[in-house]
Amino acid sequence: MIILAHSLVGAVVATKTESFPVAFLLGFTSHFVLDAIPHFDPGTIVNPFGKKNVSWPKWVYWFILLDFLTTILIFYLLKDKPDFKFMIVAAVGAVSVDVIENFPVEFVRNLPVLKQIQWLHGKVHYWLPTEKWYWGLLTSMATILVAIFYLLNYN
Repeated sequence: MIILAHSLVGAVVATKTESFPVAFLLGFTSHFVLDAIPHFDPGTIVNPFGKKNVSWPKWVYWFILLDFLTTILIFYLLKDKPDFKFMIVAAVGAVSVDVIENFPVEFVRNLPVLKQIQWLHGKVHYWLPTEKWYWGLLTSMATILVAIFYLLNYN
């Protein structure tokens, strides 16, 4: 899933807690749940089987930047929600798995625990065939829309 989907689902699960560590862990765990279902992300098209050291075309970087900026904008719109600080912590937890996996310094990625997180991520990640990327887009968009609807309407 993209940054926006992971962040929003992290925010949704954070509305059920008032603990920063629990919010982070719920967001972190939600990442694995979302990645276990068919979904869209740039890797679906560029690297459908999650191989390491694949060159990314320029459009992927632009996509990630737009995804990140959209996420920031939506969280800005949620800033007055009573659980906002927990939402942010859970969103960070939710995207941390991909940050670890794509960290530019290989030494860091190979540290104990971080390496095991990447292994688990690779095991649960659903790799949608490149030619079926549109199915992943449907599940990703549905996830985003349901999460936004919930976050705008919960008490």
